[in-house]
Amino acid sequence: MVYRKVFCRFLVLFSLLLFKHGWCQSVEKELIKNFKQHIATLASDGFEGRETGTKGEKLAYEYIVNEFKKTGLNPKDEDGDYLQSFEFTNG
Repeated sequence: MVYRKVFCRFLVLFSLLLFKHGWCQSVEKELIKNFKQHIATLASDGFEGRETGTKGEKLAYEYIVNEFKKTGLNPKDEDGDYLQSFEFTNG
């Protein structure tokens, strides 16, 4: 009787592990697909190379900010802004 209970518990745990592993793989595949889509978008000709101070840079940061907002990521800036200013010297 004790062996039967142990065996049943083992089957339940083993089944859960298999289910979880399969679920994790599908989530991982979805994350990779989304990541590749974002890379393809940001690397596309429409973003014009994303060089600092260009229209392409503005398009890129607007895209990224929009994606942050879609996922519910809160900005850490006191003004509620996702962007952080910094000095840049084009050399």
